[in-house]
Amino acid sequence: MNKKLHPTTIIIFAVFVIVCFNMVVGLEKSDAYWLYGYAETETQGAHTAYTTTETTSIHTETAETGCYSEDITSMESKESTESPATEVAAVSTTTETTEAVVKYLVTAESVTEAVTTTVETVEKPLRYILTGDEKRMISVVAWNADHTDDDSLACIIQTILNRVYETDKFPDAVESVLRQPKQFESCDMVLCDTYLYDCDRISAIIDSICDGYDPFDGELALYYSASYVPSSKIATNLLLIKIAGGSKFYGQN
Repeated sequence: MNKKLHPTTIIIFAVFVIVCFNMVVGLEKSDAYWLYGYAETETQGAHTAYTTTETTSIHTETAETGCYSEDITSMESKESTESPATEVAAVSTTTETTEAVVKYLVTAESVTEAVTTTVETVEKPLRYILTGDEKRMISVVAWNADHTDDDSLACIIQTILNRVYETDKFPDAVESVLRQPKQFESCDMVLCDTYLYDCDRISAIIDSICDGYDPFDGELALYYSASYVPSSKIATNLLLIKIAGGSKFYGQN
């Protein structure tokens, strides 16, 4: 049996279907929008994060590059500041220090040498100590014997002093030696070339011998004579040591 639906029922059913359809469609749209929005948000977030990371990387790179540049600039600045000036200053300081040390050492050396020389001069004893009269008599004898040159005068003087101080064969006083018979020329007056006689010159030679000069270089000369006189007429066992001026000088075995 077919019953016809009441129109009101149909209308209510239709409205119900439409409402349900709209609800379903609205829900799908909402879900789709939500899903799309979330995905888009995630994408944007990722993009933003990537951009931020990239920016940070760039900043970091720039910062690192800037720091590196700054370090290089600083190093170059230090090198340019320190290299020439510092080296020159260091060399200058070293040179000045070296010069000061050398000057100090030289000065110290000089002072040491001066002190040593002074001490040696003061402490070194004279070979011979003579009075003024003894020097005068020796100078007169030397002039009368052979005043050819300073060397001949020095050899005469050294022979006289050798007899006084270096051997026991003769007296130990200058005057006693000079006044022995037939040994020396006069010691009281100049007998030849009186106008040439120079007491100061001979005194200087005597002083040099008293200070250590030895015209015989250590050989002991005890006799002398004119070059033409044979040694046999002077003494026995004579040994020729030196010829100076017009004289020969002998030692004795």
